[in-house]
Amino acid sequence: MNLSDWFSPDKVVYDDGTVKGKPNPDLYIKAMKLLNQSATEIVIFEDAVAGIQAARNAAAGKVIIVNSNQDDYSAFPSYSIIQHFDEVDRRLFI
Repeated sequence: MNLSDWFSPDKVVYDDGTVKGKPNPDLYIKAMKLLNQSATEIVIFEDAVAGIQAARNAAAGKVIIVNSNQDDYSAFPSYSIIQHFDEVDRRLFI
């Protein structure tokens, strides 16, 4: 798929067995360190409860829930919710 045309492989963080799984924030914290960004500068898009909890546990500056399956995310009233990525615009980042 030639993903390296779009993503630098050394900037890809994935569960390689060295970090605890979500809802533990380790994966997001590892990504923040790799990108040299503070938590307040990070925007995380998530579609699973454990991932949303991990983003919150990582103190992400912005969490946007992607609800493409019409799930119930009422436990997270302070987060923006979209159904599709074409809904992403600057208003979500304010």
